Amino acid sequence: MSQELAGKVAIITGAGRMRSIGRPIARMLARAGAAIVITGTGRRPEDYPDDEKAAGWRDIESVAEEVQSEGARCLALVSDIRDERAVEDLVARTVSELGRIDIVINNASAARGPDRVAATELPFEVWRKVFATNVDGTFLLSRVAARHMITQSESGSIVNISSIASKLAPANTAAYASSKAAINALSRSMALELAPHKIRVNALCPGIIIPFAWTISAAAKSGTLSSRP
Repeated sequence: MSQELAGKVAIITGAGRMRSIGRPIARMLARAGAAIVITGTGRRPEDYPDDEKAAGWRDIESVAEEVQSEGARCLALVSDIRDERAVEDLVARTVSELGRIDIVINNASAARGPDRVAATELPFEVWRKVFATNVDGTFLLSRVAARHMITQSESGSIVNISSIASKLAPANTAAYASSKAAINALSRSMALELAPHKIRVNALCPGIIIPFAWTISAAAKSGTLSSRP
């Protein structure tokens, strides 16, 4: 791959899981020449899924090693993207150690869990947790990173990982689908605001990414895949 991103610095959130799409994104940007900052939540090893335990996975440290194997510099930082001060510290450390910010990949997302129930059965605290991670986290990092990009007086790129669920809104995904739809709206609004500064903002809406698919029942997986061309 060409070094078209040489001299650029990219932050990728939620990149610590072995099956996260943040992992291959970090490696590809590194291969293109960018210095990489990856974040994770600081999961306890005992909470890792079985496949990660079997592989001897070490969260963001494992991804950092892969990024470094591509010849890129990498900072692996534990950070809570739902916390305004933590996000400000993340950006400040990135600028302090790497000198700039050119690319932000807002990939961190609330893990699939107790939110996947009918809306009538969805606890408010679960709804709020999904929105805090997916929407608040995306907003907080996009806002402070954009401020630094503007002061650099150069182009920049913010990529928000949304989901096809934001368009389809399947049953039992009220919190997740709504939060991803909010990310789409946030992306469009910020794109219009930041375009004069040569900063692009885009939302990607992937479906199931096969190599990194979550663990679901065979019947559910078959039903989901059969609905896709």
